[in-house]
Amino acid sequence: MPWLKTVPSLIDRIDAQKDRLCVLVNLSALVEQDADSTPKLAAFDIPFQRRHNGRAKPIVIAASEVPQPRPNLMALVADARRWARELLEGKAAIVQQITEREGLRSGAVSRILPLAWLAPDISVAILNGRQPLHLTAKKIAHPSCVASRLGKAAPDPWICAALNLH
Repeated sequence: MPWLKTVPSLIDRIDAQKDRLCVLVNLSALVEQDADSTPKLAAFDIPFQRRHNGRAKPIVIAASEVPQPRPNLMALVADARRWARELLEGKAAIVQQITEREGLRSGAVSRILPLAWLAPDISVAILNGRQPLHLTAKKIAHPSCVASRLGKAAPDPWICAALNLH
């Protein structure tokens, strides 16, 4: 069965969700034998029902190089850029106006606003889902991140690089 050797190069990723499996297949592996070719991915959603026997728990392992988009983190960067533009264009005079309009807690906008000035490569990494796995919207907007900016806590090196903190 020589075709069995090509199966690992065909399957790029399998995600088990509550009611379906999502299988990403590399179609270029079917056509081209060159391992360096650009992958052409096709997604297949397969409905299924999980049955737990009480002992085993499913584990889904994703390759580290597979993008892990974080919509909440992307939304924070987008909000920060929008708010910065409003402040720079005079649509909002002070941060407090944005805080009240958005219905956020005091200080939330001030914690998120520095994300508007991320280095372009870091913004692109976040948009492409290639940020470190530990970097989440909850973590970057958390008050401890602000404390690290003020020297009151041990800072996360990637966050410090992202926000130009030293």
